[in-house]
Amino acid sequence: MGHAPIPTAARQLPPSAYTDPGLLDLERRAIFTNSWISVGVGAQVPTPGDVRPVDVAGQPLIITRAADASLHVFYNVCRHRGLQLVQAPCHRPNGLITCPYHTWSYGLDGTLKAAPYWDRTAGSAPPAKTQAELALMPVRFAVWFDTIYVNLSGDAPPFDEFIAPLATRWSGFDADEIRLLIAKDYAPAANWKLVCENFLDGYHVPWVHSQVGPPEAGADYQAVHLGEDIFGAFVPHGESERPRIDRPLPSFAGVAKEFRGSHHFIYVFPNTLLAIGEQWFQVISVLPETAQTSTEHLALYLVSDVAMQDDRTEQRDEFGRQMLLVNEQDLSVLERLQHGRASAAGEHCTYAPHWDELTAIFNRRMVESVSQ
Repeated sequence: MGHAPIPTAARQLPPSAYTDPGLLDLERRAIFTNSWISVGVGAQVPTPGDVRPVDVAGQPLIITRAADASLHVFYNVCRHRGLQLVQAPCHRPNGLITCPYHTWSYGLDGTLKAAPYWDRTAGSAPPAKTQAELALMPVRFAVWFDTIYVNLSGDAPPFDEFIAPLATRWSGFDADEIRLLIAKDYAPAANWKLVCENFLDGYHVPWVHSQVGPPEAGADYQAVHLGEDIFGAFVPHGESERPRIDRPLPSFAGVAKEFRGSHHFIYVFPNTLLAIGEQWFQVISVLPETAQTSTEHLALYLVSDVAMQDDRTEQRDEFGRQMLLVNEQDLSVLERLQHGRASAAGEHCTYAPHWDELTAIFNRRMVESVSQ
């Protein structure tokens, strides 16, 4: 941990990195297909029968909660003619996803349940072997801190191995204690990389989010390097700079002494923005839509059932308002970054050597990833 000033000769990404559709196609193939990509959270499909569609690298997927409460991720594609099965989040009380084209039906565990008039006669169905072979195509996935990660290629390292450095550091934060407060989607008018860079940029916080504290507070952080794909900032006194609310919310039971009152802001390459404090957890999954637009799936959690009781409603509402305000303050900044960085002058932008270490690491990681 610590600071490493950036050499003055270090270069930021060129304007084309934020505008070129061809480069976005390359990023989807080289990065979003091969890495562990966060796509949402389990709390968005809390009940058996829940179905949520999401696109990753141009690939349509669905997240389902089956009758036994197990979570599944499949390609959102009928095995007959390839129709996209689901277009919006929904609940299927009968436990079936039915293709509107020819009414093939699938269980929420992916099994093919019906293909009517299979041999042109009423009541006919595919042979059992054929039925088994025509289940929905599964997608490799893992769940950590309720966050759902997928790996389309199947070639990424085991997720437990990938996340181990962060899981070890956060061992005192028990994921079983978190309770969803808010899930919300945003559509920044900016390239997905600018969203990630902004998350790693602590320099802007006192100016754009002045409610969280003065510049001296913004400078009070330590860079954290847990591997080439996991890095970010540790703010030892982060909670002291947050606006006060009456009656403290419950904390993680086992949080280590050195992390009490602190905040972590951790980036998991390529698209996961994690933040945690003693009393809360937040994840933002950033997915590209076009070269100049993106989607953010944000989920904010509190700790323990006590935080969700009726007598804590006012506290929860105020905390949620404060946290969403920070993200929403960034939206106009991201749009203006897109316009500025995409211009000819964007070629001549310069790092602030004592502030932009994490952004510089991200930029180097991006170059490495598309150059392999």
